[in-house]
Order: sequence, then C-alpha cells, then structure tokens
Amino acid sequence: MVDKAAKEYCVPEVIFNSRSWRVKGKSVLVIDIGISQTPPHKAPDQNDNHKVYVRIEDQNMLANGIQMKIWTKLNAKNNISFAYSDEAKAILNIIGNFESLSLNTILSQIELSRFKTENILAELIIMKVIRMEVNIDSVLFSLIDPEC
Repeated sequence: MVDKAAKEYCVPEVIFNSRSWRVKGKSVLVIDIGISQTPPHKAPDQNDNHKVYVRIEDQNMLANGIQMKIWTKLNAKNNISFAYSDEAKAILNIIGNFESLSLNTILSQIELSRFKTENILAELIIMKVIRMEVNIDSVLFSLIDPEC
C-alpha cells in the first residue's frame, strides 16, 4: 500500500525503504524516507489538488511560499544570481536588529511587496546569509552570522 501511494500519488515518486516485524502478535512497519534529491514532492489533498508538504516534528504541513521559491530557484537550470540591492540591505538591517523575526514583522517594517520580500529572503537563504526556522506554529528568520 505504501509503495503504491509513493508511486501513484506522489509527484515525483518518493523513494523510501521499509522494514516490518512482529511485536506481541502485531505487525510493525517502519518507513524511512531520506532527503530527496528532487524536491519538492507533491501529493493530493482531500480535494485531489496536488500540494507540497513538509514534515515538521510529527506533522505534515503545507510548504510556505519562501520554501517553494527556494526549491524553484535551486531546481532552475540557470545559475543563481543575487544582487546586493538596497532592498536586500534593508531586509538584512531589519533582521539584524532582532534575534529572529517573522515574515509579517519584516513586511511591517519595509515598503516592499510580499512577493519581492519573499524572493529576496529565498535568495538570502540560498546564499546562506540568513536562516529560516520552521516550527509548527511559526516561521522565523535570523542572520546566520550576526557578527558580520
């Protein structure tokens, strides 16, 4: 059943290893899914719309827009380029004033569209200048090396 789901419902197919054993008369199945070389993987929701999910602790959650932009940029056949623009500098200054902060806090302090801000954040994450920490109830951004 797991094999069928990984092949028929996941796009692209999810590669996994499984093992099973019996404990006290019951079957136990362990599924090991490693880090994918071809993210993102989509699976249908209740309405049969394919969505991208990420695993956070013990829950599956929809991938956020910034994570989707990161995957799109990393999977593009073009080289990734980044311009250290005034907008990027402003975002870095905002993030640098806090230990960590949310996208909404960043947006409230800058006069950029959400789309443009998410693109810059995705590029800064790819360049390993900032980190995105995703928890069950929050997504926070912080500088990787705040001393720079």
